[in-house]
Amino acid sequence: MYSPTIGNFVAFGSRGPNPGQLVNPSGIAITDGKAYIADTANHRISVFTAGGVFVTTFGSRGLTEGKFVNPIGVAAHEGRLYISDGDNHRIQVFDLEGNFLSTFGSRGPNEGQLMYPKHLFVDDTGVYVADYGNHRIARFTLDGRPLPAIGSKGVEVGKLSSPVGVLRAGNYLIV
Repeated sequence: MYSPTIGNFVAFGSRGPNPGQLVNPSGIAITDGKAYIADTANHRISVFTAGGVFVTTFGSRGLTEGKFVNPIGVAAHEGRLYISDGDNHRIQVFDLEGNFLSTFGSRGPNEGQLMYPKHLFVDDTGVYVADYGNHRIARFTLDGRPLPAIGSKGVEVGKLSSPVGVLRAGNYLIV
């Protein structure tokens, strides 16, 4: 991570399976002075200070609540972490201490379902998920109720092909 204020880079961990190490980190959210990193191949979330000092991890490989199979995206909003649990085809919600709160989404093509969710974006209007396998941006309320998706499969303007990221810039949704 680069800090233009400080003018230097901050590194998080080294490569490996042990606490404080990462394998294929893919998403990061920074809030309240901590960096929450989707440590994808270790199937967990690793937590560091914004200065790069290891704090803790939470989660492990598994199918039940609070466990992950290839977590990809992490977004923080109002004291909660929203994590795309890629190969479990769901979004899991935790508090900033790593305590499991809820989950939403399931595998499938219908509204409220996901296929290999990637990165996500959260604001007061809801949760926006790059729904890779369904070729759309899935939308949910902050408490996980499905909203109409944006886009469908295709290469024309307004269509999507395996989106991996989504964010808001002003009035625009960037995919």
